[in-house]
Formats: sequence, C-alpha cells, structure tokens
Amino acid sequence: MAYKILIVDDEPFTIELMVTILEDDGYDLYTAADGAIALEQIEKIEPRLVILDYMMPRVSGREVVERLQGRYPETFVIMVTGRGSEEVAVETLKLGAIDYIAKPFGAEQFRQTIQEVLQRTEALIAKQREQQRLVHENLILQAQLAKGRDFEIIGASKKMTAVFDTIDRVAPEDVNVMLRGESGTGKELVARTIHNRSSRQGQAMLTVNCAALTETLIEAELFGHERGAFTGAIQQRPGKFELADGGTLFLDEIGDMSPPTQAKVLRVIQEHTFQRVGGTQTLHCDIRLITATHRNLEKMVQEGKFRQDLFYRIHVHPIYLPSLRERPEDIPLLFQYFIDKFCCDFSRPPIQCPPEIAPYLMAYRWPGNVRELRNIAERAVMLSDGNRIQLSILPKAILQAAEEEKTGQEEKNLTLKAAINRTKRHVVLQALERHGWNRTRTAKTLDISVRHVQNIIKEFSLKPSPQGS
Repeated sequence: MAYKILIVDDEPFTIELMVTILEDDGYDLYTAADGAIALEQIEKIEPRLVILDYMMPRVSGREVVERLQGRYPETFVIMVTGRGSEEVAVETLKLGAIDYIAKPFGAEQFRQTIQEVLQRTEALIAKQREQQRLVHENLILQAQLAKGRDFEIIGASKKMTAVFDTIDRVAPEDVNVMLRGESGTGKELVARTIHNRSSRQGQAMLTVNCAALTETLIEAELFGHERGAFTGAIQQRPGKFELADGGTLFLDEIGDMSPPTQAKVLRVIQEHTFQRVGGTQTLHCDIRLITATHRNLEKMVQEGKFRQDLFYRIHVHPIYLPSLRERPEDIPLLFQYFIDKFCCDFSRPPIQCPPEIAPYLMAYRWPGNVRELRNIAERAVMLSDGNRIQLSILPKAILQAAEEEKTGQEEKNLTLKAAINRTKRHVVLQALERHGWNRTRTAKTLDISVRHVQNIIKEFSLKPSPQGS
C-alpha cells in the first residue's frame, strides 16, 4: 500500500529537501505552503501522515492540529519544530500529534522516523477499529436486552418486548404471519428474523414489494412467465413462488395487490400449485408466507377491495409493529445504535448522543419511523465535528417539535389566573395597536378607565410593535 503523505512548510527549500529524501520510498507525496492550504488538501486526499511545520503564516501548525481533532481519525501528524523547541513539541503531542522532528535533521534520521511512525499508525488504526467494533457489538447486545435473542431488532420498551416474545413463539411454527403497522417500522427485518429462526432457515427467503409493481409485472414476478407471454418476455423465467420453494416468501404491502392477483395467490396458498404466466404446466411449491401492510385490510374487505377468504388465509398470526411515537423510550437507544453503526461504517471515532438531546428526539412525531431516524443519525455523523452530537445538527422539524411540546405542556399546566392574565394582556395589546396606542380611545373601546389601561400596560410591560404607529 502506498501511503499518502502531505508535507506542509512555508519554506520551499525544506519542502524540496523532504520530498527528495522520501521520493524513492514509494509514498504518494503531496505538498502545501501553509496551514490553510494544508487543511484543504487534507479534506481532499485524507493522507495517512501530515508532516507539519509548527511556525507558519495564516494558519499555524498548532491550529491545524486543533482543527483536525476528531475529524480524520486515520490521519496522523508529525510536527516539525526548531532546535530547542522541546516544550512546543510536547505541547503539540498533547494536542494530538503522533511524533515530532526537530530541525535541522539528517536524511536517514528523517526517513527512519517516517517509517517507524507509519508502522505505529497501522497498529493504532487496528486498535481503534477493534474498539469501535466492540462498542458496536456491546450496544447491539444491550439493545437486545440480553435475553438470548439472536436477532437485531432494537428496543427495550414494553411494546417491543411483546413483539420479541411473539416472534419467539411464532417463528418455529410453520404458520402464515401478517406484519401490521406503519411504513418504516421494520417489517422486513422482522420477517427475516422469523425466517432465520424457523425450520426453513437453510432455504431462501425472497421479498416482493406489491406496491412497486403493476398487475402484469407482479404476476410475472410471483409466478414467473413463459417465453413470449407478453411484450419483453424473451425467455422463460421462474417466479418467486418457484424460487422460494422450501423457504419463505415475504409479500410486502399486500394491501396494494389487485383483486385478480389476490385470487391467484389464494389458489397457491390453498392448493400449493400455480402456473407461469403464459404457461400450461402446473407447478408445485412449499413455502411459508409472511405478508405485511400498513393498510386497514378489515375495512378493505368490507368495501370489497380485498378478498375476505385471502384475508383469513394470511391473517393466521398477526404481529403489530408499533410506530416510534408509540415507544418513545426506545428512540434514544435506536438513535445511539445508528450513530455507532455509521461511525463504524465511516471509520469515525465513537460519537455520543448527550442526554440533553433525548427530549428533542422523543418529542418529534417521526412520520417515517425507524427509516427516518436512521437517515437523521447518518446525517448527524456526517456533520459532527467532535465526539458528541450537537443540538444544532438536528433538523429544524425536530427542534420545533420540542418547542411545541413545551408550549403545549405550559398550556396544559396553565392556572385559571394565568389564563385570565394571558387573555387580558392579549385583548388590551390588540386594542392599543388598533388605536395607535391612544389610551383614551382604547379605554373607551374596552369600556374601562384610562387608568386601568395604563396599569395593564405597566403590569405586562406592553410596548408598541415595530409596525405600530
């Protein structure tokens, strides 16, 4: 592996000397004339090593090290100082530099220092990644409540514990399962968990999103098709029922399936047989069916939009997955789980979500549920500069939701006296604004004395708005 090394010095001769010493060692060498340019270069190339002069115009070496803190965990700095500047060198080591070199230096000494430091970086990075992996695994174990469950569904609330218990009971039984709940609540993950804990775990689990396909395409997707069955069918193709034989088929958003397709799926469930689109051969299949929907199928049955006989066939064992709004106590746990996951994915140092952020997360309605929470956690990791999530990184909608909840709580706790005062203040202020802050006309409109108006102005510190006359 060719290491990327950035050499930063405001003296062209020093840069040329370092490049000459290192150019035959197989490194990818880059240079910068000052700290400001160095920061731009680091962002673009993310070098393994930055050889950095301490004394530079515009942005000093010290400032560069400070700005790098926590942002590029796999970029290391060697500080170059003048002879007799050991105190400066020690200071930069405390800031985060991995080593230092004092000027003037010999070519062999310089080359050997670079080699030794690069070897140390390999060990440090390996250790850092291992720590991240352990933190990640520990968080997963905590989130699974240490109950011996081997699936990655995160939650500690009573509602999610009930879901876990239901999965434990249902998974080993070869019965059809329907997963109900809003979009983004993790229905496919639960379906895969049920499959992995069933007697069919060694066979395939296939997924079809019924909402994403037209009637013709979904039938071809489910049952397969013969060559020439429709335009574009240039060769025979097996469908998901055929490919999932012996395993599990997950039909997501089954409420979006058309009535004709519903009838054909019902036949497969009842008789375990089907024909490819455009074919005459009867094929057999043995599958476990898991379905999911966010729709009210009972109402659709009453309206004639969903077959009642199919509903009873697939609704053998329903599992309701609660929305995030219904299990707010799980939100901080889930958020930290995703933060940790993306830190690992992006090779970032661990980032913590401080306790003061939890109320903001829990006040938000989360219309996109876990999927939305995951996206916001990814964004937070990308935007974070340090080892803690900053409140300012959260989307405005989350911050506004917390303020609205606070206001609503204040309204709920409002005493009769406070409510009267609020109304009094509002009525008098509106009248004053309407009459250009003329106390006499305001008093006449409100049928109170001028002195009473003046007392209210003083009591509530009323002042004209910028638009007032």
